[in-house]
Amino acid sequence: MVIAVLGETPYAETKGDAAFPTALNHSLRHPNDQAVLDRISGRGVPVVSVLYSGRTLYANSLINKSNAFVAAFLPGSEAAGITDVLFRNARGQVAHNFSGKLSFPWPSNACPPATNAPQTNYRPLFNYGYGLDYLSRNNIGVLPIDRRTTCPSAQ
Repeated sequence: MVIAVLGETPYAETKGDAAFPTALNHSLRHPNDQAVLDRISGRGVPVVSVLYSGRTLYANSLINKSNAFVAAFLPGSEAAGITDVLFRNARGQVAHNFSGKLSFPWPSNACPPATNAPQTNYRPLFNYGYGLDYLSRNNIGVLPIDRRTTCPSAQ
C-alpha cells in the first residue's frame, strides 16, 4: 500500500494565496502532487491519499487516482491521530474505526460558490456531514475533471 500525503503550501484562511478569480483546483496549483499520484496509481498497489489543506479544494483528479481519499485539513499537533485510524495495531486489528465527517460541503468543480450556505443551482460533490468508516464503501467511479484556472465573476 502507498500512503501519499499531499497538501497546500502555507497561507491564511479561506482562499488564502489563491486570490479571485483563481480556481481552487489543487492539481493545477500543485502539479507535483498530481505527478506523484500519476506515477504510483494503476500499478496494482492500493493508493491512500491524505490531503492537508485549510479549506475544501477541488481535487477530482487526485480522488480519481486514489483507492481511498482522506481530507485531513490542518491537523496541527494532532496529526498522529491520522495514523491511529490508517494503521492497524501490533495485533493486526483495527485500533480505531475511521469515522471522519465533512464540516463543509466538498466542491464538485473548480469554482464553487463563495459561501457554504445551501445553493439552489449548485450540487457539491459531497455534502456537509458526508463521511465513511471501515464498514462502509462508496465506489464513486471516475469523476469529471474541471481544468479551469480562473472562475467567472459571478462567484
